[in-house]
Amino acid sequence: DYPADSPQIQAYMHGEVVSSQQRGWCLVTADGYSLGWGKGDGRVLKNHYPKGFVGETRVKMAKSDKNADNFYFT
Repeated sequence: DYPADSPQIQAYMHGEVVSSQQRGWCLVTADGYSLGWGKGDGRVLKNHYPKGFVGETRVKMAKSDKNADNFYFT
């Protein structure tokens, strides 16, 4: 679980690898919300996000409330 505004989430959403100690398949989450699947080798986590969304998608949290339960994709 990463913070929604973290560089790791932005990298993941762009199809880049992120450093992680996870091995095998895992669900990538931002502030507890599921974003997609990744596969780790113990050093990095590779994005397995649907190709149509990679590079065009950003995760943002609603600005009206710091504790908002709303994420949206742009």
